[in-house]
Amino acid sequence: MKCGKCATSSFYQYIYALLSQLLRTAVKWFMQLATGKSELERILTWQTKNQGQITAEIERLIDDGELVALPDYWKPDEEDELATRIVRKYCPGIDKKQFKQLKDTLRRSLSQIQGYRELCDIVESMRKEKYDPENEQHEKRLLKLWDLLMPDEDLEGRKSEQWQKIGFQGADPSTDFRGMGILSLEQLIFLAQYDVAYAQSILSLSQHPSYGLVLILLPHS
Repeated sequence: MKCGKCATSSFYQYIYALLSQLLRTAVKWFMQLATGKSELERILTWQTKNQGQITAEIERLIDDGELVALPDYWKPDEEDELATRIVRKYCPGIDKKQFKQLKDTLRRSLSQIQGYRELCDIVESMRKEKYDPENEQHEKRLLKLWDLLMPDEDLEGRKSEQWQKIGFQGADPSTDFRGMGILSLEQLIFLAQYDVAYAQSILSLSQHPSYGLVLILLPHS
């Protein structure tokens, strides 16, 4: 009986996805017929000061496979050439002034998308990097966290029960960086360095006898 329900649910999901795709295709065809512009051209000519909105729509077109002339990956110095090629392909019939405007808008979006992807790669790399007590840089960053959160208390030693005051489980905090790797340490440092009041309020709450919200758990959640 349960398998039958699963099959029925999958069938309806398939029908829904198919109808959604057909509807979207029909809307795109109608809009191009009514405006004489491709979807890309309509996006690039939006009257908005928010480049991020345009970039989000460009990224959607890329994810949907609408911009087949665009490779999956590109280098920053290729963005102008790519924008030129794509605007020529998908925005025919525009004059030189419009061409330059659309190309520049698309180039900025490609730059933002590439920057976002690079940032995601960096963050993922940090997440995968395990804390290494033998790594001098890791150790320096850990001690910086203590200095930021406990500026009025000297740390008696690298391994000390004092670490429990800011939420670590034991005397050696290096054992607590597991699921999120070195990224979790950098998140804590960023919070303690650039939002001091908020970090101290969380730390104070973590030391409350009733509430006890552990600060160190935040980057792992």
